[in-house]
Amino acid sequence: MIARALNSGLVLESLAHVEDAAAVAQKVLAALALPFIEANQRFGLTCSIGISFFLLNGTDAKSLLDHADRAMYCAKQLGGNRYSQCMEDLGTPAQDRFHLVSALQAALERQEFRLYFQPQVDLVSGRVQGVEALLRWQHPEQGLIGPQSFIAVAEDSVSIEPLDAWVLRNASAQLKRWQDAGLPPLRMAINLSARQLIRPGLSALVATVLEEAGLRPEQLELELKEAALIHDYTASAATLAELKELGIQLALDDFGNGGASAIGYLRRLPVDVIKLDRTLSRRPAARAPNRSSRTRSRSSLTAWRSRWSPKASRPRRSCLFCMRPAATPYRAISSAHRSTPTA
Repeated sequence: MIARALNSGLVLESLAHVEDAAAVAQKVLAALALPFIEANQRFGLTCSIGISFFLLNGTDAKSLLDHADRAMYCAKQLGGNRYSQCMEDLGTPAQDRFHLVSALQAALERQEFRLYFQPQVDLVSGRVQGVEALLRWQHPEQGLIGPQSFIAVAEDSVSIEPLDAWVLRNASAQLKRWQDAGLPPLRMAINLSARQLIRPGLSALVATVLEEAGLRPEQLELELKEAALIHDYTASAATLAELKELGIQLALDDFGNGGASAIGYLRRLPVDVIKLDRTLSRRPAARAPNRSSRTRSRSSLTAWRSRWSPKASRPRRSCLFCMRPAATPYRAISSAHRSTPTA
């Protein structure tokens, strides 16, 4: 058996049996898993391997590489750190996800993404205090696509990192254009993915974007979802501390999905704003079994005295509840007014 190295793979020649390729893949996984020391720290590597066979999966280099790439994605879908020979066994959903990831990468290159901006209004003064950047995909065939159709897949792949950076840069640039046009001072809220939150160098990227756009740190508000925070609390807390040192405003989005127990995290994190999930904005009678836990959550939030805001498709109904503790500043989030960036 002869192995020739490619940029990101191997070509195995003269295999006696199909199973031999799997044996080689298993050896590669085992070799990469061996720990090594770098800068007095212990590291280990994992990888996902896709396998394709001449004649069985194609007769030219492109088709063989394409199949190997799809098989590698299949291995990732199965949990990673393994090999896979094909993706057909997973059925159509896995193939659809693979094609969607490829389409997202192409959409970023073709500049098909758009930003819409949703105003955030102070309930006491009625003034617009800031806007939230909302990502949309202007698909050439399917029209305008909302994030619910692609964000989850993007967050599970490396596609989300360049997409997050694109949103950060373009939203900051738009805020600067509004500022230069003479609009009142506004704060720009931008959502962070779980992958971006634990990405090394996030604070450095944010600092660079602020400098490029000519914005002050307090003009930027970064939002993270409660689920992302609980998933990797240690890494998230370290990143949030770095961002807070820069002077960035931090918001916890969709609060309530993780239950009342998540309130314990809030006192240990430099969070400035809490955006309530719709389940906490509904009337208590709508979900009687959870009434006591919701009441405890609301009481804790009031005592914590952070800024918090309802997030619902019908903001008036939520605002009636949220006006009760008069000492706390609030923001209503209206879903009716959006504007696209100019230039």
